[in-house]
Amino acid sequence: MSDIVILRRWKGAHGLYNRDLIALFPEQPADEYGRTVTSYMHVGQHSAADYVHVISQTKPVLWWDREVMDFLNELRNIGYEPDVRKHRTPVMRAAYRREAERIKG
Repeated sequence: MSDIVILRRWKGAHGLYNRDLIALFPEQPADEYGRTVTSYMHVGQHSAADYVHVISQTKPVLWWDREVMDFLNELRNIGYEPDVRKHRTPVMRAAYRREAERIKG
C-alpha cells in the first residue's frame, strides 16, 4: 500500500528551517484529536504538523532538484512507499477524518 505524501520546501533562507524539505502525510493524523498530520523532515524526523500552516510557510518542490529525489529515497529507506501529490483533496481529508476517529476509539 502506498503512502500519499505532499512534498514542500520551507520558504525562508534565513528562517528556522532554512529551505529544508518537509513531507506531509495528509491521510495520517499525528494525534487522536485530528488536529495535525504526520510530517517528516531529514533533521527532526517525524513530527506533528498543522497542514494549513505548513502549506502557507512553504512552496512546492522542484521535481528536477536532486535533493528532492534524495529525500524520496530517504522516505523509501525508512519504510514509506511515497505516492506524491501536489495538494490535499476532499477524498484525502475524508480518509484523514476516518483515521482520526479510528485512533480516538
